[in-house]
Amino acid sequence: MRIPESIQDKLAPEALRDLVRRLATRVESRRAGVNVALIVQTLLGGELGSGPERAALYQALRDAVRQQIEALPDLRYVQGLS
Repeated sequence: MRIPESIQDKLAPEALRDLVRRLATRVESRRAGVNVALIVQTLLGGELGSGPERAALYQALRDAVRQQIEALPDLRYVQGLS
């Protein structure tokens, strides 16, 4: 699944770092992290679609977020159990 152009700019390293930092200040729990689902939902801003298209776009975006975060020295991607 190809990630829409409107979202690709938001995956740039600095943009993604800023988004994660913004979301981290809004997370209500005391965890020191941001769930990737929250990052993806925020990036999509309602452009998720439905059914198999939705699942494929979510997966592509989750993988792209992981790849970008792993490349940023000041952020760390932690694989969840689910």
